[in-house]
Amino acid sequence: MISNTFTSSIEILDWYHLKEHLYNVGGSLRRLTKFIFQLLYSDDFVNDVLARCTGTSYPAIDSTSLSEIQVNIPDIPEQTKIANFLTSIDEKITEAQTYLDTVKQYKQGLLQQMFV
Repeated sequence: MISNTFTSSIEILDWYHLKEHLYNVGGSLRRLTKFIFQLLYSDDFVNDVLARCTGTSYPAIDSTSLSEIQVNIPDIPEQTKIANFLTSIDEKITEAQTYLDTVKQYKQGLLQQMFV
């Protein structure tokens, strides 16, 4: 799980903002970027970054410490499969959240009608 401190400090990794710009990049670079995005949000990577952060009110990591973090990067076809799978899960979560919000609004409307 990503800590709130880390996510509030690293706002540049807003996928929905980033995604708008990625579609201008061609083919394999776009797939690689999607894979790297998912990698950066993985628990292992985030925990490794947090372990190397310094500072309390605004944790930060220097470029040397960041460059020392080792990650396994599979070949491009495997990256594409992983990125597509994780992106598909993200989309399903968004759909489920939208549905849940709609049902909550419907429930609220029914409750209001019951007590009118």
